[in-house]
Amino acid sequence: MRQSGQSRRLLIGAAIGGGLLIALIFFWIGYAARPPPDTSGLQALADRYRALGRRERGFTGQSVRAAVRRDEIGRHLSSLASRPHIAGTLGHRATAEYFRDVLSGLPGFEVFTRNYSVPVGMTVGQGESLFTIVYSNGTVVESQRQEKELVKLNLTDQVPPILSFTPSGNVSGLVVFANYGRERDFEYLQQLNVTLSGAIALMRYGGVGRGKKLVNAAAYGCIGGIVYSDPADGWAVPGRLDDVYPNSWWLPPTGVQRGSAKMRQADPQTPAYPSLPFAYRDEFDEIKQQTDPPVFSPIPGYPVGYGDAMKLLGVLEGANISSYVKGGLPIDYRAGGSFAPGVDHARLVVNNRILEGVNAVNVFAEMKGDLEPDRYVLLGNHRDAWGAGAVDATSGSAVLLEIARMLGQFYSDGWRPRRSILLCSWDVEEQGITGSWEWVEDRLPQIREKVVAYINIDIAVRGNYSIRTNADPLLQEAALQALKNLPAQDGGTMFEEFKRRWLDQDYRLSVPIGSSDYSAFIQTAAVPIIDASYVADPKYSSYYPLYHSMYETLPVMESIIDPGLRAHGEVAIWGVEMLRLLSETWLLPYDEAALIANIRNRFNSATPPSQWGWPASAAKYDKYVNDTWKEFDSALTALEAESARLGSAVQQLQERIDAGSEDIDPMSVRGFNDRRMRVMQTLADPGALLRDKTLRNLVFSSQTEETEISAGFPGLQDLLAVAKKRSNETEIWKQIAQHVSALVFRMHSLRYQLQDSGL
Repeated sequence: MRQSGQSRRLLIGAAIGGGLLIALIFFWIGYAARPPPDTSGLQALADRYRALGRRERGFTGQSVRAAVRRDEIGRHLSSLASRPHIAGTLGHRATAEYFRDVLSGLPGFEVFTRNYSVPVGMTVGQGESLFTIVYSNGTVVESQRQEKELVKLNLTDQVPPILSFTPSGNVSGLVVFANYGRERDFEYLQQLNVTLSGAIALMRYGGVGRGKKLVNAAAYGCIGGIVYSDPADGWAVPGRLDDVYPNSWWLPPTGVQRGSAKMRQADPQTPAYPSLPFAYRDEFDEIKQQTDPPVFSPIPGYPVGYGDAMKLLGVLEGANISSYVKGGLPIDYRAGGSFAPGVDHARLVVNNRILEGVNAVNVFAEMKGDLEPDRYVLLGNHRDAWGAGAVDATSGSAVLLEIARMLGQFYSDGWRPRRSILLCSWDVEEQGITGSWEWVEDRLPQIREKVVAYINIDIAVRGNYSIRTNADPLLQEAALQALKNLPAQDGGTMFEEFKRRWLDQDYRLSVPIGSSDYSAFIQTAAVPIIDASYVADPKYSSYYPLYHSMYETLPVMESIIDPGLRAHGEVAIWGVEMLRLLSETWLLPYDEAALIANIRNRFNSATPPSQWGWPASAAKYDKYVNDTWKEFDSALTALEAESARLGSAVQQLQERIDAGSEDIDPMSVRGFNDRRMRVMQTLADPGALLRDKTLRNLVFSSQTEETEISAGFPGLQDLLAVAKKRSNETEIWKQIAQHVSALVFRMHSLRYQLQDSGL
C-alpha cells in the first residue's frame, strides 16, 4: 500500500513537472513571437534633439534680391494710398480688411487679429478750426481751413489741420513769437519784458514735441498755441520758396503738419494695462487735471502752414529777434506782445473732440518655426496715416506685404525658419503709438519670454539717398551684418554701398527710443529692437518735407521721392535678410559688449552729482548719491569684465558651430540663447520711472522734461529737471536718491544675467 501511494505521488509530481515544462515552452514561444517594442516616439525625440543642432540652411542674399517684385510693392502702395485713412474713419477700416485678405492668401502664414478699444482725437466738422487777424476797421483775415489743392488728387475724407487731443477753445488776444516753444524760449521773451499772460503763442516745429510746446506756453500764461513748419528746419529751402510742391518735394506755404499732441503714449485711460473691453478706464476729465506730469495740453492748439505764419509775423511788433531765431522766412522775426497799427487782436478757434471706443485692429501673420516655434522674431509697421500717407506709413505697409510674399515664396520652395516669424500690422500709431503699445501690455509676460527681437519699418522710404538702420546696442552689429550679407545692385555688398554713402558723415547707428511702434518693445518690454528706412541725403534734409500734410500722396512718391520704387525694394530685401538672420542663426547675434559700452558712455558723460545743485535741506541725500555714484562706477567696471568673458565664450562657441563640431549640446545652446535674450530685460524696473508708469527701461526710455544737466539716464534726467524748478522740496531729492539706487541695482542684475553661475 505504501509503495502504491508513493507511485501515485511520483506520477502526480511528474505530471505537474511536465505541465510546467510545457507551459514554460509555450511562454518562450510566445515571448519570442511577440512584436518588437514601439520606439518610434523615442526615435522621433532623438531626431528632434539632433535637429536642434541644425546650422543655417536659409536662402542666400542673391536669392533674396532675385525674389523682390517692385510691381507688387507698387500695387499695394496704390491700393492703400488711394484715399486718406485716418484712424477711426471708414477709409482706415478698409485697410485692416486689405491686410487680412492679402496675408491670408500667402503660403505658410496663419493670420489673426487682436482688437482694442481706444480713443482718437478728431476735429468737429470740416474746417471749423482756424485763426483770424482782426483789424480795427473790421477787416478779418482768416487762415486757410484746409490745404489748397495744388493738383487734382481726387481725395475724399481729408482731415482738416489738427493737433489731436488738444482742447476746443475760442480765445483772442495779443500774439507772441516763442521760437520752438522750449522753456528757454519763453524765458528769453520774459527777459525782453514781453507780456506772455493772456497771449497766443506762435511757435515753430522742432526742439520739443507738439504737446510739450503747448504745455510750456500754458505754464507761462499763454491761452492758446499755433504751430508751423519753418523753412529753416528742413521743410523748404530758405530763399527758394517758389521751388516747392508740386514742382519738387519741398513743403509749399499752404502745407500743414498734423499730429498728436498727447503727452503720454498708448491709451491714457488704461496706463500700463491693455484697453480690453473689461478694463477699468480713468475718466478724461480726471486725466485732463493731471499736471505732474501732464497728459494733455490745457490750452487749445492748432497747426498752420508757413504762409499763414507769415501773416501773423507780419503784423507783430516788439523786439527784432531774428538773430536769436535764425528762421528761414523772408521777414523780420519779432517777439510780439503788440501789433502793428491798425490791428486790434488775433483770435484762435479750435473745435476738437475725443472719439472714445474706436476699434483698433492689429493684424498678425505668423509663420511657425520648425525647430524653436516658441521663440519669435517680429517685424511690424502701422497702417493709419494723417492723410493718404504715401510716405508715412503706407510705404512701410507696402514693403511689409512684399516681405510677406517673399517669405511665402521661400516657404513654398521648402524653406522653414528655425524660429517663428510674426508680421505685425499695427493700428492707431499716429494718435500716440496706441495699437502696438496696447498689444505689448496685453502680452507682456509672453513677449519677454519668447521674443528675440522686434524689427520696425514705419516709413520705409522718405528719400532716395541710402538705407539707414538704427538699433539698440545689442543688435547694431546684426543690423549691419544683414547689409553685409546682401549683394548691391551695382556690385559689392549693400554694406559697402552704405559706407560709401555715409563716408563723410556719421554712419554709426543710433538707438531709436520713442517715436514709432518700437517704443513699447524697448521702453516697456525691454526687448531688442531695430528700425530701418531709406532716407534723403542729410546735407539737404533730415526728414521729408511733406510730413503729415495733405500733399503726402502717391504721385509725390512715384514721381519725386522714389521713381521706380527702387528704394522700396532695397528695404524689402534688407527686411527679409534681417528676419532670416535672426530666425535662422543658431547662436543669436547679440552684442552684449556694445550694450555695456553704451551704458558706460552714458555714465561718463553725465554731470557729476556734486554739480546737481543740492539744497542744504537734502544734505543726507546728497551724501548718499555721491557715495552710491562711486558704486555705480565700480559696478560698470565689473560689468565690463563680465561682458568680456561672455564675449569670449560666444566667440568660442560660434567657432565650434562654424567648424561643424558634432559634440555641441543643442539644449545648452538653447539655454545660452535664452539667458542672453533676457539681458536687456534686467534694465526694466516697474517702479523706478516715477514720471510715467507705462515706461520701465531705466536706460532706454523717453525723457519728458527739459534740462541743461546731462544725467545720461532718462528717468534721472527728468527728476533733475523737476528738481531745478522745485529745488527746495526735499521729496524730489529723495526720489533722485532712490532712482540712483535703482540704477546701480540694475547694473548688478545685469552682471548676474551675464554670468553663468545659476542662482
